[in-house]
Order: sequence, then C-alpha cells, then structure tokens
Amino acid sequence: LIHSDLRLVVDLQNCVKAQQSRAYARKVRISNLQEMARTVAFVQEQGIATLDALDANYEAAQENYRAASSALRETGAQLTAVNAQIHHMGLYLSGKKTYQAFLHAKDKAAFRAAHSGEITDYEKAARFLKEKFEDAAFPSMKALKAQKAALCKQKSRQKEMLRQSREERRKIEVVRTNVGKILEPEQIRTGRSALSL
Repeated sequence: LIHSDLRLVVDLQNCVKAQQSRAYARKVRISNLQEMARTVAFVQEQGIATLDALDANYEAAQENYRAASSALRETGAQLTAVNAQIHHMGLYLSGKKTYQAFLHAKDKAAFRAAHSGEITDYEKAARFLKEKFEDAAFPSMKALKAQKAALCKQKSRQKEMLRQSREERRKIEVVRTNVGKILEPEQIRTGRSALSL
C-alpha cells in the first residue's frame, strides 16, 4: 500500500540541521513532498473530502483503539480469575483425601497438628470455591483448563486487534498532522476548511 509507511512531514523552519545544511534541507524538502503525496493518496483512497471527515476518521480510530484495549483488559481479568480458580481447585483436590481422613480421625487435634499445612490449604481452597461457585457444583479441573486455553487464544487475538488499531490510529494521527501542514498556508490565505487535494 502507498500509505503503509506514512511519516510526519518535517518542519523545515524548526529543523536546526536543515538550517545548517542546504543539501540536507533540499533532501528534507524532497522527502516532505513524497510524504505529502502519500498523505494525499491516503486521503483520496479513504474518500475523505473534509477536515470534519478526517476528524471523524480519527475519532473512530481512537474509539476502536479504546474498545480493543478495554476488551484486552477484560480478558486479562477473566484469565486472572480462572488462574486463581485453577490454583484453588488444585489445592482442594490435593488436600481432599487428607481432609477426609482428618474428619474420620479419632484424635483430630493430633491429626491436624501433623497435617496442618495441607488441611489449612484445603479449607482455604474450599472457602474460596464455595464463595465463587455458591450452590453450584465445582467445575472440573479439565473444564477450568479448557476455559483458560480459550481465554489465552482470545487474548492472543485481542492483542493482534489492539496492535492493528494502534497502527491505524497512528496512521490517522500522521495524516491529520500532515494535512494540517499541507493546508496551513492555504487556510491562512482563505480561511477554508474543505480538503481540496
């Protein structure tokens, strides 16, 4: 695509290196003309005819980025919750046999003293799971791991969507800045806001 590597037009008046070297200034002018041509091609390709339309495209790109970022954060939070469930389910399952033995032990105090860590972990995990799933049956470890795998895939897709929306937003930002520089002298003379490129 013509606009795949859009870059900002360099401000020659504020570029110290261009002021010190005529050859560099000439090179920058040529580069600026190329960037302006790419910008015009992008604007025409997108069917953007006014500054308002360009601003609307920018706002849409901003909204897409915000939505992609929000969706990724939400999936991250869900993944954190599922990881906590997996952790507690692991403690619950590994301590279940010991806890059953504790319930049937004749000397519960001695049994608890001998297995205090395992029993404490089991009780903590059981409380967590009961609070999380209330009256429903606890999910299996297999179901939790399948849910985690699905969320990981979703997160991967959302990262790519975020990358694409970030790139699109950056591109529109560059185009808006370049269009502003292209139209600046014209706007000063005429006060027009239409894109007549």
